[in-house]
Amino acid sequence: MALNCDSTVFSVVDWRATLSFFDMQARDRDAATGREIEGKQLEQDRKDTWAVKWAVDSPTVCAAMEKTKLVVLEGFGAQEPKPQVSSGYLAYVDTTSVQCVMMDEVVAARDEPPASAVVEFETEALKRVRRLIAGQAADEEEGGADAAAGDDGDDDSPSAAAKASAGGAAAGGGSGGSGGGS
Repeated sequence: MALNCDSTVFSVVDWRATLSFFDMQARDRDAATGREIEGKQLEQDRKDTWAVKWAVDSPTVCAAMEKTKLVVLEGFGAQEPKPQVSSGYLAYVDTTSVQCVMMDEVVAARDEPPASAVVEFETEALKRVRRLIAGQAADEEEGGADAAAGDDGDDDSPSAAAKASAGGAAAGGGSGGSGGGS
């Protein structure tokens, strides 16, 4: 059993290796008695799970170990496009990374466990940020090249930019035929 960082949801891995989530803030009425019921089991569950750990910085992110796969869940649905293969024990989870300890390596080198026994996996959120930063850096480099090539910027519409780009490619890198010279 594990609580999320703001103690609003807890998770349980039962004897059948099913991970279930419980919302402790949910309120409902019992139809038979009319009494208010606090807490509710959420419909999302995961099979073949043997461990779960919540992120320290987000109440909706947790990591689960399913067989030999590390699955990062956000909003109780899978976040990662494809799970990471790992047989490590969950040690630390935040929105950008998951740290696992390879206990086989620790036990094998009991006196001096290697640093490689701790493995860090990046989450999809961090990978998206890195791609966004790399894309912006590439756009800035292209923007600098366009300015150096004499882009006069008369028409800033997306369709004009697309036409200029297509025209430049067709003409072998020419001006793109936007017209409107000064």
